[in-house]
Amino acid sequence: PAQILITQQINGSDNYTATAGQTLHYQIFFKNAGNAPLNGATVTSKISGSAFDFSTLKSTSGLISQNGKITWNLASQILMPGQQAEVSFDITLKSDWQPLESEKDNPLLKNMVNVSGTNQEFNTKITPAVIPVTPGN
Repeated sequence: PAQILITQQINGSDNYTATAGQTLHYQIFFKNAGNAPLNGATVTSKISGSAFDFSTLKSTSGLISQNGKITWNLASQILMPGQQAEVSFDITLKSDWQPLESEKDNPLLKNMVNVSGTNQEFNTKITPAVIPVTPGN
């Protein structure tokens, strides 16, 4: 099998902490770490988390299916050893999101990425929306 190194950035950061209501720009980078060309990679990204507003999921080159799965079929792309390529998508988090009881201690946004058979899971911390307190008159 191909040797593929997969990394992710959100809004340009490797270690992003998301906040409810934000729009997140995901970039998935994959590098051919082997010594043979990688022909026609297929990339899938499956995001999960109660904070995602799946109706806002957008990707220019990826095919979006239900439940937060995006597939990129890079049939014509050849990655030579050491070369890196990238796919991306955008999604907005619910502005009024509060963690579910089951995830209160450690709420996460998950992204399970597969590039031609190589899996990598990414977890992103998220902080709930701050509910503004309006002082009474």
